Amino acid sequence: MLSDYHVHTDYCDGKDAPEELILQAIKLGMQAIGISSHAPTPYGCFWTMKNNIQYEEYIKEMKILKERYKDQIQIYTGIEKDYYGEAYWSRKNLDYIIGSVHFMPSEDNSRVYYVDGNKDEFKNTLNDLFNGDIKKLVEHYFSLIIEMVNTCDFDMVGHLDVFKKNNESGEFFTENELWYKDIVNDVLDAIKEKNKLLEINSGGISRGYIKDFYPSPWILKQCKTKGINVVLNSDAHSFKNLLFHREKAIELLKEIGYTYITVLYAGKWKQLGI
Repeated sequence: MLSDYHVHTDYCDGKDAPEELILQAIKLGMQAIGISSHAPTPYGCFWTMKNNIQYEEYIKEMKILKERYKDQIQIYTGIEKDYYGEAYWSRKNLDYIIGSVHFMPSEDNSRVYYVDGNKDEFKNTLNDLFNGDIKKLVEHYFSLIIEMVNTCDFDMVGHLDVFKKNNESGEFFTENELWYKDIVNDVLDAIKEKNKLLEINSGGISRGYIKDFYPSPWILKQCKTKGINVVLNSDAHSFKNLLFHREKAIELLKEIGYTYITVLYAGKWKQLGI
């Protein structure tokens, strides 16, 4: 079964309209597609929908498209929510929610500091908020993930280790350092305890940031050991990247020992053999 549930549109920072993505999904023979535009935030982040009015327009259009193409593909209305301390997330009119951390607000909430930006923005976050201490930055990032997992109602964690896009060369730390492995282990325990899904996200590869998936293969091995269920997602910002590196992701999962992935089909999350 071909499916993809992390897909962005021109309602946020994607390039294409929802209908264009759906038509491409049909062309590719996909059985299900989930559209997951970035929800608006009070910080006016450039990658999100601008306001609640635009959000309501998004929900309305998705309802129309579901009906229009119901005989050709299953369409699900999702959202990618930024976690920044707000615990109440509504599922109204949504089929699923992806929970992610892209930024950290300043202490006085006057501005945001990016962890999913370019190298200069990442260095600015590191230096301004954490006095250059990468361990403190990583610990704070993952503490936000754990808070989100423990307090918010959502389905899957998005791009778990997204900050590594600025650390591919090991400029700030290496992933085999014990402190990093310990922090990741704590996050995975929280995800398992709350029975959240974890996506394998190929967006960093398709956009040329990194050479492997979010999360790193060694983290996926830990997920298998802990029994965490995974979803294959492209994080596509263009219809051209739907299903990006799907077969490569399946090969990796098989190597690790996974025999199934999780899909949203007939309105329910189900396990599907690979």
